[in-house]
Amino acid sequence: MKSPAKSLTQLPKRALDLDWRLVLLLISSVTFFTYISISSSSAAAIPISLPKAASFKSILHPPNHRPNPTRQLNGSRIAVCLVGGARRFELTGPSIVERILRVYENSDLFLHCPLDSNAYKLQLLSDAPRIASVRIFKPQPVPETESQLRVLTPSNSPNGIQFLVALSIVLLVGGERVFELIGLFVVSVAEIWELQADVSCSKACEFGCRLTSSQNLLLCASEEIMPHMGLLQYFHLVEGCLPMIKAHQEKNNFTYDWIIRTRVDGYWSDPLGPENFIPGKYVVPPGSSYGGLNDRFGVGDYNSSVVALSRLSLISQLDSAGLTQLNSETAFKAQLSTQNVRYTTKRLPFCVVSDRQYPYPVGRNGVPVAALSSRGPLSGAKCRPCKPVCSGTCVGPMMSGLYRSWSWTEWANNTLELCDAHGEWEEGWETVFDNSAGKKLALARKRIWALNMDKCVDGFEKFKKRAAHWVGPSDAEICGLGLKKPA
Repeated sequence: MKSPAKSLTQLPKRALDLDWRLVLLLISSVTFFTYISISSSSAAAIPISLPKAASFKSILHPPNHRPNPTRQLNGSRIAVCLVGGARRFELTGPSIVERILRVYENSDLFLHCPLDSNAYKLQLLSDAPRIASVRIFKPQPVPETESQLRVLTPSNSPNGIQFLVALSIVLLVGGERVFELIGLFVVSVAEIWELQADVSCSKACEFGCRLTSSQNLLLCASEEIMPHMGLLQYFHLVEGCLPMIKAHQEKNNFTYDWIIRTRVDGYWSDPLGPENFIPGKYVVPPGSSYGGLNDRFGVGDYNSSVVALSRLSLISQLDSAGLTQLNSETAFKAQLSTQNVRYTTKRLPFCVVSDRQYPYPVGRNGVPVAALSSRGPLSGAKCRPCKPVCSGTCVGPMMSGLYRSWSWTEWANNTLELCDAHGEWEEGWETVFDNSAGKKLALARKRIWALNMDKCVDGFEKFKKRAAHWVGPSDAEICGLGLKKPA
């Protein structure tokens, strides 16, 4: 064992053996950092500040700059297929523009709508960032095939598989109206459009009519042409987006990455989020499934969307699979399943604005109608602007009584408030809507209500100029159906 004294006598020798260049470097470094420390603590010294980005913490742990999912999606090619009648479009249209089209501002709008007395409201879409194609068509009967009659059922569909027109049968005696029976009849709209009615007939029926062979019964259209749409018309409406999208792709030599399919009568309370774009899966809302899948909205990649939108053309394959008596929702589920398209459900912040009346309180198979002001997300449930008659603890017992695989919708955590929808919309609903929707959407509603014929035509002309492709009647015809023509 070496003595401590001997070890100490060896220290000078070891020190001489050190690399003096290393020693000088260490001394200069210590001196520099000591100078910095003293200078920064002295108020009289020249201020020396190190940028925050150069702090030791940021060097050791650099900030995590996560990519913005919405911005990433805006780099994709997105088609928005918007279909349906425009009955309450002054309420729903601005929400679609603000919460879908402007969220994904590089998306292309494809509009496929029937011509009716509300079509003039579609001019609200002129505010959309990009309008690729518009088709406003006069509804026609869809020829029924044997496979369609086997696969589809009119049960549980409010308008059956073929369209309906509201008619009244009027008994005429000497040209005078004696009585009439009002109801819904399956008819050919073309017969009513092409009639050459005489003067007395024209006076009896505002929207068109025809005399029976006995010359004493008058078949009279008591409402606008084509106010109701059956399954075949609805399927044709949805699938009609596909040729529009394909034509735009071929013309511009590209293929869309995503297709969003939504309804003209959908009110969006919040933006459509990027988390709903899932590669390899088709996304639909939960609830309102009626034994199948909720078909009120869908988003997916191009190939899965082509399957989802092919509502008419895939019926023959459902027939080959031996499937029968399907409503819209069960046919939709079978459509995806037979074509091996994977799907998933995600809650979505929209509801379908409806004028239809439903019994209240809601029964086991009944349809709950949500207050449009509900916190949601409502995932495509039926809704209207109302002062809720059932909220908080009232909602649970009523919704728990519904069949989960039928008209049920998510209601937990105070996300749902209910209307009493057994009658017409309540007096003062406009104020209820405006307070819920906010100033911007309220102004859009008022703008549509204030339109006259001239302003309507001007608005449609602006809409038409913004579209890359347009098929439809004249501006005057569209506006004339919903507004009085100037004297």
